[in-house]
Amino acid sequence: MTDGVDRFTDNNAMFSAYAEKWTKDYLEKQYKSGKFNWTKETAQKFAEIDIETLLFDPYFLKAKDWLYPGIADVILDIYEKRKKSPITLVAVLGGFGSGKTAGIGGTLIWLEWFRFSCKYAARSKRACPQEYYKLKPTSKVAFIALSKTVEKSKLITFSEMIPPFLSGFNKDYFPINPRIKSMIDIPGNNTIIFPNTATEAANAGYSIFSFVMDEISFLEIIDGSSRTKGSGSETYDQAAAAYMSAEGRRKSRFRKDGYDDGLGILISSVNYDEDYLVSRIREAYHKINNKGVFYKVLLPWKVDPDKAVGKDHFYFDTNKYQVVKDERQIRALDEYYVDVPIEDIIFGNTDEDPNDKLLLNLENGNLSLN
Repeated sequence: MTDGVDRFTDNNAMFSAYAEKWTKDYLEKQYKSGKFNWTKETAQKFAEIDIETLLFDPYFLKAKDWLYPGIADVILDIYEKRKKSPITLVAVLGGFGSGKTAGIGGTLIWLEWFRFSCKYAARSKRACPQEYYKLKPTSKVAFIALSKTVEKSKLITFSEMIPPFLSGFNKDYFPINPRIKSMIDIPGNNTIIFPNTATEAANAGYSIFSFVMDEISFLEIIDGSSRTKGSGSETYDQAAAAYMSAEGRRKSRFRKDGYDDGLGILISSVNYDEDYLVSRIREAYHKINNKGVFYKVLLPWKVDPDKAVGKDHFYFDTNKYQVVKDERQIRALDEYYVDVPIEDIIFGNTDEDPNDKLLLNLENGNLSLN
């Protein structure tokens, strides 16, 4: 009787272990493989799809339902310029509600993940993007949302990254591992998308293809910090240190045919005049340290023109730092105003501003009004 019980117990344990393994393997296959196989031919077919389709087609991002028109224009401009020369850094200034976190950060991360997924080594029998960059097929490639704290990264930046990865394309080919909640884990191509804190140490160990640093202008700056090398009399800039750390991981892992691949994305509202992001954009505008940099300052009425329709407009004198109230000046500007890129106004030579010259000509009697 005892032997029979033991055999029954052993058999029961064996069948339980087998059932558990079968269930695990089935689930692994279900969310790892997706509904359809990802082959080199499939990867090539999807690689040829244009950015407009990826943005607006319901199978992909369905962006007409949620993306501001001005943000879509910025994204299209990025990839249009990328056809002519490599872009490895996108630097965007924009105020609260401008759509920069979801529109720029979340959308670009998915587009870069998609672009990565379509890569493969020509001589390989499989469509493995890691092999294209001469990494091990099992190497985990990361796409990271960085912010001042992990909590802020989770609640703000990372949360805006999740919806694109629930697209019809992802469900068919690269579904998310449903058992992991702390990150977006995609076993089908060994990629992970997760939140982290913006410190240089936080990125160690990951092969980072793309990263977005949100509200980078509000990271710490410490004078005389012991965290700087040397005597301790230098300034520790957390934004600069965190960017260089993540950028170093990207640059060292993803280089192909003499070009760096992947993308760093810096987005923020302005903290002070020469914060890290403002400085990087100013340098790029003046063609200093501008290799591979795309920069943009978002204006709310251009990001979402529908919100500006029917609202009162005004002119702002950038020399006197005051709203223009003189009726003759307003009439002149209504008639002859030149739309100057905001980057030229912020970073350019204001002595060359055509609207300033317009008001000067009016003041000197050299301009007639209808």
